[in-house]
Amino acid sequence: MDQQQIPRAGDIVHHAPTGEEWVVAYVSGDRLAWCGWPEGEAALSDCTLVKACTDDEHLRILRDMARAGSTRARKAQEALNAIGAGPEIITQHTQRVGQVDVTLTVGRITPRTGGK
Repeated sequence: MDQQQIPRAGDIVHHAPTGEEWVVAYVSGDRLAWCGWPEGEAALSDCTLVKACTDDEHLRILRDMARAGSTRARKAQEALNAIGAGPEIITQHTQRVGQVDVTLTVGRITPRTGGK
């Protein structure tokens, strides 16, 4: 896969050994991680880009994963920071209050600057 074809979070790839199509969680070196369960990675060379996501879809999936609290969350946070899109710090806590689940999210969003 040449540099221009390297998928990013939110893209859809075809994984040749399984014949499956996956939504990309992240690419790290020569490894590609998929969204879904169980978490895992495959050789990037086994994957072919099927459909590139939009910039908005890319940011949405990164922000969703950054809240997840796993390897994906760390990788998503690194990608968000690299493109200047934050959040830099995010904490999420859900607690049941009566019959309602209340979620508290605390974070700091870094605005995009400098034409990034």
